[in-house]
Amino acid sequence: MAVFESLVEAYASENVAVASGLSPTLHDDFYLAPFTWLVKDGASVTDGLGISVQEIYFLECLAQARRGQKILVIGNAYGWSTLALALANPGAQVLAIDAGYDINSVAGIEVTNRLAANLGLNVTAVLAVSPQDVPAVVTEHLGEVDLVFIDGFHSSEQIVADWRAVRPFLTPDAVVLLHDVAFVNLTAGYEQIIEESGWHAALLHATTTGIGILVREPDAALSRLLTAFAGHDEARQVVVAEAKAMSHLRGSEQRAWALGAIPASTEHLPHPIKDPAQRAGTAEEPTMTTDASADTAGAPGSIGVRELDNARFFYRIGTTDEIVLDSHYGSPRYFAAEYTPREDDTIVDVGAHIGAFAVLAARQVPKGKVFALEPGFENFEIMQRNLAENEADNVTAHKLALGAKTETVRLWHGPGSVGHSLFLNPLWADVPVEPRNMETHSEDGYEEVACQALEEWLTEHGIAEIDYMKMNIEGAEYDVLGKAPLNVLRVIRHMHVELHPEEDGLADALIQRLDEAGFTTSVVWSDDPTVKGWVTAQRND
Repeated sequence: MAVFESLVEAYASENVAVASGLSPTLHDDFYLAPFTWLVKDGASVTDGLGISVQEIYFLECLAQARRGQKILVIGNAYGWSTLALALANPGAQVLAIDAGYDINSVAGIEVTNRLAANLGLNVTAVLAVSPQDVPAVVTEHLGEVDLVFIDGFHSSEQIVADWRAVRPFLTPDAVVLLHDVAFVNLTAGYEQIIEESGWHAALLHATTTGIGILVREPDAALSRLLTAFAGHDEARQVVVAEAKAMSHLRGSEQRAWALGAIPASTEHLPHPIKDPAQRAGTAEEPTMTTDASADTAGAPGSIGVRELDNARFFYRIGTTDEIVLDSHYGSPRYFAAEYTPREDDTIVDVGAHIGAFAVLAARQVPKGKVFALEPGFENFEIMQRNLAENEADNVTAHKLALGAKTETVRLWHGPGSVGHSLFLNPLWADVPVEPRNMETHSEDGYEEVACQALEEWLTEHGIAEIDYMKMNIEGAEYDVLGKAPLNVLRVIRHMHVELHPEEDGLADALIQRLDEAGFTTSVVWSDDPTVKGWVTAQRND
């Protein structure tokens, strides 16, 4: 039985339903449809981020080229990839570690061990944290590692730390796999690992997430595999060009166009199906292109493209995205006279929306780092597209909210693309909802998101100083900054914070808190009922 079939059957014994490799165009253009979804009692237990059936096939092919015997998995979640690797490499000893930061991951350790026993696999899943626990658990369970699958916390800093932790245990023929390198923009960390290792590396474009692979020296079989899954550069460039030409349309609209249902805004484009004679070469085929210098036409809520200051942004037509791009991108409000970016500064964008400020910040600090935090599912997806489109490689995107403590919280959706908040805002009750591009919100008007306290987030990412922080998080600023220890606030040199309406003196208390932490503050109050004002703070060094 093939690996994927075995997995589906195994999880069925746990009353877990599986969907993997679904077509986005058949699922309302949902960009996570191709991933593996493990659903129990009507809810996803892995946020729909399991390795896809296409990636499972790659693991099977890899086992044919270079079979693993001692396998380490960093990031077990619900055991899907761990068991896939064990099934693809019969007889292998597999160790999986997971930090257990949520209830499903903790339960997943038990599920993994139980399913492995039922399948007769030599698999052990344990609660452990990378990098600090890796030496002890590898020494205890494996001794050495010839295949490692890194799929833990998704940041460039973390994957470098994971790599450094496991490197002393790698055999000469070891294979290192890093999941989600392209999908979550872990390029900076991946390139650092390549530089430190000096190993042969390839980014596998024919995997759903753009898996990164490293080996000391690929033999003939492994070289053929990497060539096949990396994708031929010339062929990929054709795909990229076609994608850019159609990027102003949703996937379902592209499909309709290909079938001959031509939106008015694309009548100038050639048809791959409607005119087969043209495709056969009987006529010269015009170049597929769009005018990126202006907004592309489209229905409200569909994706448009706009160019601003040599940057190219995807946005939702007829929504508050347009206001954000018109009034926020490049606004002097953010880079006031008190702060002049230096090329190697660290900037944190909290409430990054679709990434307009993050793209600007990335260009201001070309040798520095930008962290963009955005919890909203749809906003985060568009932000990732904008970061990739503008080659903002020094930006690390985090689908995360900051709050008073680390927990899972409800993010209440505003009627537009902005205004999403951890607090249900009564001002939005009678405001019409803008057209949506993707049905990523529930009928109740909220989504469940991960939330961290500022102190824990800084510690997790090893951030000792922030040169500039922009914060616009719809009222959560009073918890994030107002309740942070003074020494945590002093990590920030400059900040610009949008203050939101409150009735308990929280804005005044926050300003006083910043004064106590050693900041010079200035406040611009607002007459807008949705915004109380803006505070700019500069640390007194």
